[in-house]
Amino acid sequence: MSDNDYGRNTVLAFLLGGAVGAAIALLYSPGSGEENRRKLRKMKDDAVSGARERAEHARETVNEAIGKGRETVHEAIEKGREFVHEQKGAVASAIDAGREAFERERHKNAEKS
Repeated sequence: MSDNDYGRNTVLAFLLGGAVGAAIALLYSPGSGEENRRKLRKMKDDAVSGARERAEHARETVNEAIGKGRETVHEAIEKGREFVHEQKGAVASAIDAGREAFERERHKNAEKS
């Protein structure tokens, strides 16, 4: 189990324990049934609202990470293209130099013969 899974499980257990504890506290509270139902509805609404906010924050975080990842990939591709272009020029120059050296040697050998 990764540390991330362990952390998520811990948070989930904590929230579940809190919800169960709150429900038990309401069952044993001296308030009326209507008052307890109102409190439970408020707790539910607060929990749903909080979950939506956390989900939106997580979505924004993921989208930012994806954007940064795309940017990094595009930069790496561009650097790779530049490198290939530079190396292509260097290889072409080396081939030309080798060709010229070969031709010089061939002419020298032809003159000696």
